[in-house]
Order: sequence, then C-alpha cells, then structure tokens
Amino acid sequence: METNTAVTFTAAKAGKLTVVTHSPRTNPTIKIGNDTYSVSADGATEINLTAGGIYTIGRGTTNTYLYYISFTES
Repeated sequence: METNTAVTFTAAKAGKLTVVTHSPRTNPTIKIGNDTYSVSADGATEINLTAGGIYTIGRGTTNTYLYYISFTES
C-alpha cells in the first residue's frame, strides 16, 4: 500500500475482515485504525472486528500489497 492509501468502512455488526496480501518482507503488517496487525506474506488473513466501528485500513510495513478485502458480518 502507498503511504497515503486508505480504505474506510463502517461495520454495523461484528464480523470478520479477510485481507489477501503479498509482501517480500518477513513480518508484513497492515494498520486498522491505530492497531497494527500481522498479515500473511502471501495469502489470506482473517481479523475479527467489533460492531459499530468505523475502520480505516492503511499501510503497515512497506512493500505489503493488498489484493483483496472482504468483510462478512457475524
């Protein structure tokens, strides 16, 4: 992700965020709000989110490429 790239969404209910990423880094990360999450270097990662939040997905480590985002309510 680029430094200025961000994806913002509202989770009306609790659910699972799935992100598919690729990175040449050993421990790639993304940021969701002020929290940093470890993600797969080459594949899908699932992150549980709580209801009622406005979430912004942003850059964690450099060279972490975000290919797919899906949010499924519980």
